[in-house]
Order: sequence, then C-alpha cells, then structure tokens
Amino acid sequence: MESDPHLAARHLLQVFVDAPHLARRTLLPDLWAHVFLPHLLHLEVWLANESELVAGCGDADGRSSSRMKTLQRLYDDQMDSGTAQFAMYYKEWLKHGGDAPPAIPSVPLPSTPWSFDKWEKHSSSLRTSSINRNLYNAVFGTSFEQEDAKLPNEAEYVPDMDVQLDENSDSLKMEKPAHIYLLSRLCPQEGVSFPLVLEDMEDRETLGYKRSSPAFGKKALFRKQHQLHANPTRCVYSHAAEIQRNIGLQEKQSGIRKESTVPETAPTPRKSYSLRLLSCRGDVSRNVIDHPKVTKRGNVSVEKELDCCEVTVSLQRAVSIVSNSDSLTQCEYAVHEIATACSNLGGGPNLGTWMSCPSFIQGLLEVTFTSKDDAVLESAILIMGELVLRNEVNRQIVLNADPQLEIFLRLLALRSNGLFLKATAVLYLMKPRAKQMLSMDWMPLVLHILECGDEVQLVSSLKCYPKMAAFYFLDQLLTGFDIDRNVENAKQMIALGGLDLLMSRLEVGDARESRICISLLTSCVQADGSCRYYLSDHLKKEPLVQLLVGNEKKASAAALNLMSELTCLNRTSQMVEFLKELKSGGCLNTMQILLVYLQQAPPVQHPLAAVMLLQLDLLGDPLQYSVYRQEAIDAMMAALEHSSESVKVQEQCARALLLLAGRFSSSGEPIAEAWLLKRAGVDGSLSESFRRTEIFKNKGARAEEEKVVEERLKKLALVLVKTGNKRFLAALSNCISDGIPTLVRACLVTVAWMSSSLSPLHGCNTFQPLACSVLAAKLLDRLSYDRVMEERVLASLSLLNLVRHPVPDCP
Repeated sequence: MESDPHLAARHLLQVFVDAPHLARRTLLPDLWAHVFLPHLLHLEVWLANESELVAGCGDADGRSSSRMKTLQRLYDDQMDSGTAQFAMYYKEWLKHGGDAPPAIPSVPLPSTPWSFDKWEKHSSSLRTSSINRNLYNAVFGTSFEQEDAKLPNEAEYVPDMDVQLDENSDSLKMEKPAHIYLLSRLCPQEGVSFPLVLEDMEDRETLGYKRSSPAFGKKALFRKQHQLHANPTRCVYSHAAEIQRNIGLQEKQSGIRKESTVPETAPTPRKSYSLRLLSCRGDVSRNVIDHPKVTKRGNVSVEKELDCCEVTVSLQRAVSIVSNSDSLTQCEYAVHEIATACSNLGGGPNLGTWMSCPSFIQGLLEVTFTSKDDAVLESAILIMGELVLRNEVNRQIVLNADPQLEIFLRLLALRSNGLFLKATAVLYLMKPRAKQMLSMDWMPLVLHILECGDEVQLVSSLKCYPKMAAFYFLDQLLTGFDIDRNVENAKQMIALGGLDLLMSRLEVGDARESRICISLLTSCVQADGSCRYYLSDHLKKEPLVQLLVGNEKKASAAALNLMSELTCLNRTSQMVEFLKELKSGGCLNTMQILLVYLQQAPPVQHPLAAVMLLQLDLLGDPLQYSVYRQEAIDAMMAALEHSSESVKVQEQCARALLLLAGRFSSSGEPIAEAWLLKRAGVDGSLSESFRRTEIFKNKGARAEEEKVVEERLKKLALVLVKTGNKRFLAALSNCISDGIPTLVRACLVTVAWMSSSLSPLHGCNTFQPLACSVLAAKLLDRLSYDRVMEERVLASLSLLNLVRHPVPDCP
C-alpha cells in the first residue's frame, strides 16, 4: 500500500464505508471534513434550522431535550449514511475512472417525527382570521371555463374561509378555501407555479384513506412544512397534494357537500375545484387567472403524474413511520404500504434514496424480527431485497444492524408459504461471511434449503436460486472458520445426512453445482476421514469422470482431488475395488480422459493426474507396454525435475509419492513412513493413527492383506524402474537435496520402500546398480547428525537394502 497511492486511497475509503461514524468523528476527521463534508452541508443547515425551531418552541411540555436528542440522532444517521454513500461513489470512481463514472449519490434531509404542537401554535393565529375576498378573486379569478361551470349553485361549495382546529382531535380540519392561504404562504414568490388538484370524494374513499389515519395528522403536515423550509421548490408539489387530500377527506366526513341536480344519465361534470395546473401569476387588470387549455391527452398525463406523486407521498410517510414509530401495528401497515409503493413505482430511481437511511433499515429489521404476520414478513423481505440490490451501503448497514443474522435465522426457520426461500434469496445477495454465522442452527437450516431450493425466487427483477445460496452458506460454514470450527461443522453436516444430499446434487446438477458439491465433499473427507469408505461405496464415479472433460479447470481440479482422496483407504483390497469402478466409468473411457486431462492441465495438477493414471494402468498387465503408463511416468518425472520452480508443485509431488506408497490409516492419513520406521525398530515416532490399527477377524486376514500390499508395491516398483529407469531415480535424488522438507521426506520414503521391494532376494538385479550410482551420495549426506532422526533412519534403511547384496558398481 505504501508504494500504491491508488490502493491506499481505496482502503481509506473502505474505512468510511464500514464505519462511517467512527471514521468521521475519531479516525479521520480532517479527511472527512475536506472530502465528504462539502457534499453534506445541507444536513448541517438542516440541523441548525431544526434546532432553532425546537428552541423557539420553548420547554413548556418538558420535551425539548428529548427532541434535541432525536434531532441529533437523525442527523448522525443521515450523515453516516451520506458519508458511506459518497465513500462508495469515490471507490467506484477510482475503480472505473472517467470511462464509466458512477451516479452521484443523493442524500435527502431527515424527517422530524415529533408532535404537531408547534404547527398548532402557528395555526391558532389563523383560527379567527379569514381570507380577504378580493385576495381570493385576485388569485383564482371570478370567471372559469365553460366546462367547469356546469355544476349549479357553485357558491354552496365555497363555505367560510376559516381554518378550524378541533381541540379533541389529532387531525387538522380545514374548510376547503383555507388552502388558498396556506398555499400562498408556501409559495409567496411571484412566478412560482405548482400543481393543484382536489379529487372527488368517492375517488378519495376508494384509496382507503381515513380521517383518523395518523399519516394525515398534525405530524405529517408539520414535517412537510419543515421540509419546505429546507427546499421549497422541491417540496411544494407534494405538500400541496397532501393538503388537498386532507381537505377532501374533511369534506367527506363533515357532509358539507349537497345533492347535485344533474341527472344520473348525464356524465359527471368536473368540479371547479378539481382542476388543472394553476399559476400564481394572474392578470391584475382583469382580476382573473389565465387558465391554459389542456387537451385530453394532457389531462391523462397530468393525472398519471399526480397518481405517481400520490404514491410517492404515501411512501415517504410510511418510511417515516417505520423509522420512528413504536407501534407494531402502524409499522406493519407502513411496511405493507412501502412494499405496495415499491411495486407501483416499478423500482423508480428515488426509491433507494428515500429508504437508504439507517433509522429506516433498523426499524424494518425490528418489524421483521417481531411481526408474526406472513404478509408483513413477505413485504419486509421484498423491501430488504430492493435495498440490497440498489446500494452496497445498504447491504453493509443491514449486516451491521444484524451482525449475527438472528433476524434471518428466524426467517429461515419459517416453513410456511415458502417465506424461508425468499429470505434465503435476499440473504444470498448480502453475501454474509462465516463470522456472522456462529449459531449451530445454521447447518440444519441450510441443508433444508439445499433439499427444497430448486424453485427460482425473484428479488425485484433478479432471479435467484436458493440452492446456490445454500452452497454458498455451506462453503462459509466448512471453510470460513479456523480449522477446529470447520471440522466441527463438517462433522455436524455428516451427522445430519449432508453427504447424501451432496451426492444427489452431484448426480443431477450442472458443472458449476457439481464442482461445488465435490469441493464440499472434499472438505468433509478432510475433516472426517472415515467418511471416505461411505463415499467410495455409494458415490457414482461417472459424474467425477465427466468433470475432467471440458474447459472448467476448477471443476476438473476438484474432481481429481476428490478421486485422490478416495484412494486413501487403509485396505488395499478396498482401494483396488474403488479403482476398478472408476476405471469402468460407465460408458466413458476413464484412462483416455485422464490422459487428455494430463496433457492439458496446468503443471500443478500433473503429479496427481499422473499418479491416478498410473494406478489405473496397474490394474492391467504390467509386463505389456502401455502408452498410459509411459505418459504417466514421464509426467511424474517432469514434475519432479521442475518442482523447484514452484512450492505448490513440490507439495503436490510429495502427496503423489505418498499415494504411490499405498499405506493409509483408517482416517486416510499416509502411514508408509511410520510403517518403514517400525520395520527399522523405531517405535517412538509412530503416529497415533498408525497405532490404531484395524482389528482383523483373524491373523490370516491380516497376513492376506499384507501380502496384497507387498505384491502391489513390488509391481509398482518394477514399473517405475523399467519405465523411468535412471531418470526417475535422478529426479528423486535432486529433490532429496533441493526440495522442501515434505518433499524430501516423501522421496526418502519412496526410495526406502522401492529398495525394500526390489532387493535381489525379490528377483531384481537392475535396481541396485542404478540406485548406488545415483542415490548413494545423497543418502550418505542424510546420515549426518544435523538431520532429523526420521530422515537418518530412512536413509540408513535404504542404504542397508542397497548393500545387503553388493554389486561392483556400488561403493
């Protein structure tokens, strides 16, 4: 990072994404003030204005301190959210530069949730005042279009122009023309125009709004007034529409409206107050407003725009309720309204901005954790999906708000209506890490998802497969912790029947699913080696072989790795049986597929591929020439000769040589070295796994097993010497002197068992001269006292086998 300013800058920005509050207040305040604060100054102005308003209200009711704390909390939440959004913006900008600049974030002002008492004080001054008739005529005029004057007795629909406040009600009751005064206060500047619409009472009723709804009470109007102070040109439209809805509702409740004399067969006329787009600019000489004529097509577009505005206002109100209300019932209803609004807006560009505040996300999670209504839970899941898809900052906020994913654990435990599958899809989009999945309840839930996760789930317009989410969660649980916890989780999975689920998915899944299944099965084998026997008996070999074909390098490498693991059986007879099933491979020619893979695979895969091909070839007649055998041994020698170029290749070569030795414990650990040391009389270094030898039914069975092992090793040693000749021994010699410790030990083990199997007593006179000329010097060097004891013992054992029957070429 010191030599890469670009990388250092991205890491610093990531600090503001992960911990914006700590970064801006404690860690990097100067950097925040220079880079981020200029984008967020409107929040500073908002806090100052709101603080003045609260201070101006006094502390008569004793709630001034509480309101100031609420203001500070809202300010901090929005400032943290804005900081994180701009940090992500700058990160993306550094990543893509000017080629594909990201969209500039929009950080809205918070909503103040407290009561309506300040607006009530302001409204009390209007209680006895009335609107001057001349002012009314100057604004709205005395003449209207012909089509708007069809309703008789229009004056009856213009009652006294007073604002009335019912002391026993929480809602503001306005007579219809009082909105003229309010709108003149909202838009006093000349030349500012805004839309004004009052719909029919019947149409308003169909929307389901009621007079007693808190969304239309004092808090909402008070909140809108303060938003207008912050940005009048932006808020006037939604504020005017909200006032007009309150007016229509009050007319509906008070019964002011009279019976119309228009016949039922006549079309319903448009009321004079359910008009068009009005302008504050009038012709003073005519004392009338100029009303532009609007075509029918224009009317339709205006109505659609007003409908969209109505949904937008409803969404903003519901967001405020979820963010601040302590009533579960109100929050549940608001969550349902937000989900409906999300669908109506079709994922509009402003949707993420309205809901991307920490207080709303926190409130949404609390509702999700508390509610027992499936419909509400489904709506909450939908909203969380929208948030996570739209903004990386939102994903981080959700994960920080629910660090142990307790809320999602509750959702995944639901078994009704497929809600747990929808929750799985949303959680998969969030990509949680293993450190957030500490509960032991995760494994059974994830296995249940894997079993039932074939149905595609839609998150917004994105398709998500729960089974892929289950694979991701399993990978985190089996590989994301330390070794002990990974092993514990793998054993829990095996105990719950996870092996059968993975094997079934391996048989029917595509290449990607098969690769993941094989990787997870390999993790289980490495955690609990005893499951090798179950897998070698029940796993179908054809899907493994099929993965070696094609260009999926990761899938092929995973399949080869699992094959090699399943050959590590403590009984040679079982290993031979597994190799025979693998060689048959159904209708596939496994050896040909392995040969092609060996020729095309990266060098790091050559040792294992060569050993597997060689073991399959040994099932045939070793005296006959075989192209597969020649290619396998050549690849093995080349890997040993070039192993010094890569540590990974050396590790794979060491593993391949121990696979050839063919001795394993019941847990799959190689014990060829321990077996040779025991033959040399060294028992103290034997591993615990070697001491726990398998209990045979009788001594005859043990002797028979040992005979099979000796015959296999003798056949393998003959093949290596005849095909590899001096080159193979030279490669072993070079690795003994230059290899990493594990490779050195594996080469010494190979020389020891080969010299033991190919001594003159066993009928091979060609090995000793070659071994003496190539290996003797390196073996003598390993006898020095600065070497570890096991290496000295193995070298001594090899030299003993070479000089037991000396030949002229042997020193």
